[in-house]
Amino acid sequence: MEEMKNEPLTLIKPEDFVKCPLSLCKGLYQKLPDCESNMDILDPFTGEGEWFSAIRIINREVNYWSAGTDRCAWNGVKIDEHHIDWIVCNPPEYVEGENGFIKTLHEFAGRTTKGLALLIPNNMLKKLQPVFLEQLYTEKGMYMWKIVVCRWKGKPHYFCIFKNRCCKNCSLKDEGCCPDEYPVDEKEEMPHHRHNIGNKPRFDFFDYLEGEY
Repeated sequence: MEEMKNEPLTLIKPEDFVKCPLSLCKGLYQKLPDCESNMDILDPFTGEGEWFSAIRIINREVNYWSAGTDRCAWNGVKIDEHHIDWIVCNPPEYVEGENGFIKTLHEFAGRTTKGLALLIPNNMLKKLQPVFLEQLYTEKGMYMWKIVVCRWKGKPHYFCIFKNRCCKNCSLKDEGCCPDEYPVDEKEEMPHHRHNIGNKPRFDFFDYLEGEY
């Protein structure tokens, strides 16, 4: 199996940026799980700041980090030195000739405290193969929590939400680090205890936003 890489994302072309409608950003942001008033969110592909505007309208307490329009970097924000809870963005289709969705996951998976949420078109989703999901889980400690379907510019798009298996400190361990003395009901809410009785999922894997954007 090909080893997952953490190569830095470098320059991309300005025409690769596509403005996401404010109303769509607002609707998708409200689909994020575990949203708190004081979260830190990073968008490494900020164009005109629609994600920032949408999130600030809904949650003014959030600390929002952006990247500017010319780089797949983050303007001096060293992600591993900050408490970044979520990365939320619509990545460009291609980064250095590679699928932008997969390259973004390679770069940022396992480096946030909660997860990543990426809005992608249909043609990018086909790269998300089972072997890659398994690799993402075992090597980066992340799993796909939900896909939110929406229609943008007359075409289906998918808001893929990936959550950490456990907290950042133990995301790469086979076992979670949460203490055994936690109450059962609280422990059940931990990401690595995400199944209820009968091993049935605790969430609906698919969701959708009505209307056209």
